[in-house]
Amino acid sequence: MCKNGFKSKPIKTLKSLSLRLSGMRLTEIFEIEVDGETATICYYRLNYRDGEEKKELISQKAIPATEAVVFLNQINVGAWDGFYGEHPKYVTDGEMFLLKAVVDGKTIRAEGSQNFPPHYHDLKKWLYNLTR
Repeated sequence: MCKNGFKSKPIKTLKSLSLRLSGMRLTEIFEIEVDGETATICYYRLNYRDGEEKKELISQKAIPATEAVVFLNQINVGAWDGFYGEHPKYVTDGEMFLLKAVVDGKTIRAEGSQNFPPHYHDLKKWLYNLTR
C-alpha cells in the first residue's frame, strides 16, 4: 500500500523522473527530463567493463510533457512517495526498483524488491513501449 493509502493530488508539473530496475543479470534505467513543453525519455542499460559501471543509451523518444503528466496521474504515481516494498520472505529472486521524480517542486521516492506499488507494472510497460 502506498504511504498514505489515498489517492494523491494530481501532478501539475513534471521536471524529471528516474526509474532504476535491477535484477540478477540486468540493470536498466529510464529517465524522463522535461524541457519546456517536451519530455525526453531515455532508456539505458548498465554494463560493467574494466571494473566500472557504464551507462549505455539504448533509445530515446520525445513526447509532449503534458502526455507524461497525464499518464503519471492515471497511475497515481504521486501516492507512491515513501513506498518501501520489502522483499517477500522465501522469495529467492526478483526485481528491485528505485523511482525518484521531481513533480510540482517536490521529490517523490519509492523503492522495493519484488514488492511494488499499485500500477508499477503499468509504468514499466508504458516506458518500454515508448522507447522500443
